[in-house]
Amino acid sequence: MNYLQIVALIVCVFLLQVGYTFHLSVAGAFFLVVMICGIRRLTVPALVFGLIGTVLIFLPIIFSPVNDFSDDALYRSLREGLGFFVIISLKNVRLVIGNRTHLRIKLAIWIITVGLLLITALQAIDIFALHSGKFFMPYSLFPGPIDLEHCWTLASCWSEFGQSRGTSVVIRPAATYAEPSYLGFVVLCLAFANQKVNSGNKIARNCITFIALIIVLLAQTVSGIVSLAIFLFVANWKYLSKNIGFLIFGAVFIIVSVLLLSGRFEALMGGSDESGLIRLVYPLQTVGEVFLQGYIFGIPMDYVPLVLKGAGAQGLHTASDNAFINMFILYGVSGLAVLAILFLNMGFAEIVFLLLCMQFNGVIFVYDKVVMISFALLLYHAHFQIRGASEPAAVGSTLHYPAGTLVDEIPGKIARPAVPAPGTT
Repeated sequence: MNYLQIVALIVCVFLLQVGYTFHLSVAGAFFLVVMICGIRRLTVPALVFGLIGTVLIFLPIIFSPVNDFSDDALYRSLREGLGFFVIISLKNVRLVIGNRTHLRIKLAIWIITVGLLLITALQAIDIFALHSGKFFMPYSLFPGPIDLEHCWTLASCWSEFGQSRGTSVVIRPAATYAEPSYLGFVVLCLAFANQKVNSGNKIARNCITFIALIIVLLAQTVSGIVSLAIFLFVANWKYLSKNIGFLIFGAVFIIVSVLLLSGRFEALMGGSDESGLIRLVYPLQTVGEVFLQGYIFGIPMDYVPLVLKGAGAQGLHTASDNAFINMFILYGVSGLAVLAILFLNMGFAEIVFLLLCMQFNGVIFVYDKVVMISFALLLYHAHFQIRGASEPAAVGSTLHYPAGTLVDEIPGKIARPAVPAPGTT
């Protein structure tokens, strides 16, 4: 990757949710590029499992609970099937990345992480001291996350949204995104990739981890805090007994989180927090209602409100903000097969990462989620090779390059077993 591509990547991550419509957006363009990369690196197993998973995603349309067929439901399933296919095509790709590209990627992660920290800190100061809302993204740059017109920034829009409905809306930092929870998702992806990109530099890895934790604390996103804490524990559990500093910092982080968000934690434990109800309690009730009514292959998202309304379900209106539980609401028993294909040939840390990604905003097979998850997995599985060296790119494989060839001149190649030269064994 050259510097122009790195700059484009940085800009795309910061402006991922910006767009005129859902399709005509930065995420849509980014997804198109990632999809092309996935097709170029498609293997036969990935093609087979990707097609099987896509068919499973279409089963709710085939066994639709509504006779009147909806084009929107078909398009949604097509998008989700395509997003699933892209993740499957890239999730086990092993890229060989040379020294120069490695340095640029590390620089990009530093710029994105520090940039998000500065913006989040500025917004936090504004919320608690200035109350201006001027440092949030302009509402007009997003494809309408809330149903209001003629408001300026996201902070002022959410404030007006609450006033128009007679409810109190707590404004929290969200950096360049539409909500704090989404910021938590991006930070989780950065922390996941950072575990491999800076695996040879403990100081840099710990610094970025520290910044990531500060960001989610400033944003006061419970899903971000809990997900990041769980992943970091899973990724470092083998070294906990040898890393006293990590244990001390973890304890301090938990204490600060509890003190800062004590009210929300009490509401969550007491069952009165609306976010907790939407992400866990209501979705579990919805799964039970879906299966009780006999929709074993799930219900298309557009039809969930209709089915729940007919059942007289209380507190349930649509699919939830929990993508893991939505697997069973939207795909029924097929959701187990979709998850099995998604987790196939993945390590424990990668599976935990994907499960945690499902706790943000309800779906993962959409443009923005797919590109962030795919890039995080690509970097986590990448082989960062020293210039001019021939090292194992993956277990059981060796790469050989012509004499004098720089690794940076062939970035993005898949690590494959080398073919023995004639006359050798």
